[in-house]
Amino acid sequence: MKNQKSATNSTDAALVANVALLAVGLVLNVFYWRSGFAFPLKCACSAGFATLAVVNAAFAVALNRPNRRFYVAAVCGLLCAALGDVLIGFDFIAGAAAFGVGHLALIVAFSSLKRFRRLDAVLSVAIFLFAAAFLNFFPGISFATPVLKSVCVGYAAVISVMLGKATGNFAASRTVANGAFASGAFLFFFSDMMLALNVFVGRWAWTDAACLATYFPAVYLLAFSLYIKSQEQKNDGERFNENAERSPS
Repeated sequence: MKNQKSATNSTDAALVANVALLAVGLVLNVFYWRSGFAFPLKCACSAGFATLAVVNAAFAVALNRPNRRFYVAAVCGLLCAALGDVLIGFDFIAGAAAFGVGHLALIVAFSSLKRFRRLDAVLSVAIFLFAAAFLNFFPGISFATPVLKSVCVGYAAVISVMLGKATGNFAASRTVANGAFASGAFLFFFSDMMLALNVFVGRWAWTDAACLATYFPAVYLLAFSLYIKSQEQKNDGERFNENAERSPS
């Protein structure tokens, strides 16, 4: 009973922490937009989702949730995204590299939930073909150097696999957590398309706003999804214990 009460208190504390950090993140995003996208506030927003991910993973580990590899890999992915937010303000390729490593970590995280299957590969290839066509044939798109284009195509391959795996997981098991992961991954992918339009086409002013309007919801949703996954594991464990108690000895 004491352990159960302690676990309940920890779960309640995790929920309070999530509500508080999401509220802070929302406020920071409002100030970020009103500031005209000031870089220090962007860093503060990034620190917010990174903190949310770390807190949720820490609670999951403290509560002995299974599959710690998932939480560690997911946190590494989101920490790399936060680092990419900082680096991309100074060097585009360095920022893209940090984001790329982050997507690789998220692929590991999603693959630890369900092994990589044929459907995941088909989805990943289809998404990459779309992304590659976008980078090569969108009207007016141009890259300063062949190296920069190669970096963008390589990055597109990695994020396509990340989105393909997240979508494949949801197709195989339609849980709330998998739906949240897939939604966050899609928003991340879409925000990067808007970033490409803004940087390599630069024809429309709205693309910068569209990028940021989908990026931070994407990463905050991915960070919050760790809490959702932890709660699903808790509920699965409780159902397993109830079934064990009901079964004849």
